[in-house]
Amino acid sequence: MSEAVQREGPSVSMRPQSGGERVRARRGLTAVGLLLWAAAVAVALRAQHYLAPAEPPESGWIWYGVAMVLALVAFAFIERQAPLPAPSPPDVELLPWDRRSRRWVLAAALVGVAVVSSGVVVWLLQIRHGYQATVWLWLLALSTLLVAALITGRQRVRTAVAPFDSRRLFRIAVVGAIILLTVALRVPKLAQIPPEVHGDEAACGLEARRILSGEVTNVFHVGWYHIPYLSFGISALFMRIFGDNLYGFRMASVFQGTLSVLLMYLITKRLFGVRVALLTAFLLAVSHWHIHFSRSGINYLQALFAALVLFHFLLRGFDTRRPADFILAGYGAGLCVVVYYAARLAPVLAAGYVLHRAISEPGFLRRQWSGLATAVLGAVVFLAPMSVVYAHNPEVFVSRTQGVLVFSPENERHALYSYQVPSMLDVLEIQAVNSLKAFNSRGETSLQHGHRAPLIDFWTSALFVLGVAVVTPRLRQARYFFVTIWFWLTLLLGSVLTVDSLFSPRVIGIVPVLFIFPALIVDGGWRATTALLGRVGTYVFGALVAVFLVLAARANYADYFDLHIHRLQPASFNTELSHFVLEVNDRYRVYLIGRPDTSLRYDTEHFLLPDVDGVEVRDQPLPLPLNRVPADKGVAFLIEDSAADVPERLAALKQAYPNGKLQHHIATNGAPLFDSYLVEHDTLVAAKPDAEIDHERIPALLLSQLPPAAPHPPAAVHLPHAP
Repeated sequence: MSEAVQREGPSVSMRPQSGGERVRARRGLTAVGLLLWAAAVAVALRAQHYLAPAEPPESGWIWYGVAMVLALVAFAFIERQAPLPAPSPPDVELLPWDRRSRRWVLAAALVGVAVVSSGVVVWLLQIRHGYQATVWLWLLALSTLLVAALITGRQRVRTAVAPFDSRRLFRIAVVGAIILLTVALRVPKLAQIPPEVHGDEAACGLEARRILSGEVTNVFHVGWYHIPYLSFGISALFMRIFGDNLYGFRMASVFQGTLSVLLMYLITKRLFGVRVALLTAFLLAVSHWHIHFSRSGINYLQALFAALVLFHFLLRGFDTRRPADFILAGYGAGLCVVVYYAARLAPVLAAGYVLHRAISEPGFLRRQWSGLATAVLGAVVFLAPMSVVYAHNPEVFVSRTQGVLVFSPENERHALYSYQVPSMLDVLEIQAVNSLKAFNSRGETSLQHGHRAPLIDFWTSALFVLGVAVVTPRLRQARYFFVTIWFWLTLLLGSVLTVDSLFSPRVIGIVPVLFIFPALIVDGGWRATTALLGRVGTYVFGALVAVFLVLAARANYADYFDLHIHRLQPASFNTELSHFVLEVNDRYRVYLIGRPDTSLRYDTEHFLLPDVDGVEVRDQPLPLPLNRVPADKGVAFLIEDSAADVPERLAALKQAYPNGKLQHHIATNGAPLFDSYLVEHDTLVAAKPDAEIDHERIPALLLSQLPPAAPHPPAAVHLPHAP
């Protein structure tokens, strides 16, 4: 009996599973993975709830640790049973070239024209001659090189084009809706939101206005903070189209911000598929961080846009192997060098991705070497004019990096004093912690953004943490490697190693990749539900995703249009002063009273009030009543609230002009800004009948610099009519 059992045992245990048993086993593992996924999301949301207060308890981060472990285990099950497929690139066959063909000869000639034109541009810039001609020659080089690439793209795509079915039409409609949402969140009240016109934004606008007015004769040079004038030229172009004002200036960022959402969709689709791409694009479109810089005229968003141009065309070039894609990737790399400094990390990230694929994919360089060489040629032609500047003044290329690097002597002293720690190791530890906390609790430190609250909304930030935990260990796969270094290297070089982390403009290029992480988490749960419940599961989970997206959009709207612009970064003294002066300056001359450095020629006022009629009294005594008055205007006395003698100034004005109109101006967060005291023209003359009449505008001169006014004309004598 025992022998029979022993013989029967092995035969039972080794019996192969039937198809139904395998299906049940797979469904069981998928169910376990989905349950763990749901637990990870629930714990992450609980963790984020703990981090909501201004001083979050450490238990919030402990809960996040538990959620990340659950997510890692969940995705181990989900990826085994319902893996995320890699998008299939088109099967491309390069056709052989007949070197005697007319197209080949024409392409070679165009490349020669591009190279020669670039050489002439460099020569003209070196001898400092013909600046206007250099622009046209440079544009000629770029266009001829692109045309040469277009006519050399001889290939045959073997895969059939997907039919224009209802699913494809639905996808196009969703992308279009996301783009419309992007515009709707960025264009309305553009000149009023954000309310604060920071001095740096105004400085960029002034540089663009100098280009428009012809003051900048050589756009292949550097301007404010050693940023190339080509960067300000982008803003100048939009100011030419939409108006030489704040609205026209900010439209450049709106345009680039909208295109960046579309580019991010195309990049993510190529890496992870349509569903992840749609989720990423939507979350980027409603992100309050992205909305802010898309509505601000300062050129920070150019860095994000340039990086996405490079990534999109490089990835597309690897799939299509079209020379034109590689040329545009090269132009994108060149653009990264001539816009805001944060973009200069993008070519490094692209090089890291290429190196990973060269190591991990046999034959990659053999297939792609010509395309990479084409991209390098495009970058060289694009940057040829700027090479003259950097060759003669290499310090301007690295000046900003040296200025913000935490290890520079001045910044090192600042960091040690600010953090009250004894060593730079302690500083780096604090910087790293502050950088990681910025997304979920702490916010950032810049005055240009001023968002001292989580940089990602409540709902998305929980999934973001899980996504980082799931993606980071997958470095062996090229697409996950690219996303990982995009996030971590940007955070390290742009925040941990720079002073006052996290300073959001320096890591502006990180914003799009943030939303790939939560999109991948959502897609993982979606795949598991579909594998478990089929089409019903797809629709049920899709409804839950729609709820999540609505909650995320609503949270971001509140974070920006309620919290940010009213409480975190309302209009400052300079901005509110400028708007008030712009409103009354056609009826009142302005006398500005305040601190020793208060000025109508600060960058904000200078940009918003290019034709101001005003006098800078600052902290100097002002004889009252005025001994000179405008011919057809009253006077608006503006007293900065931070001035030392506000009560005395107001008392003197009321004594000299009892009929004036006093108004207190405060910010939306309740902070007092300045007082205005409006006096009409007749009151000015009545208080000082012998005052000199001024018929000319005063362009924001100091009180001591006022030129002599024209004498008061004698009063007209009215004779009675003869009977």
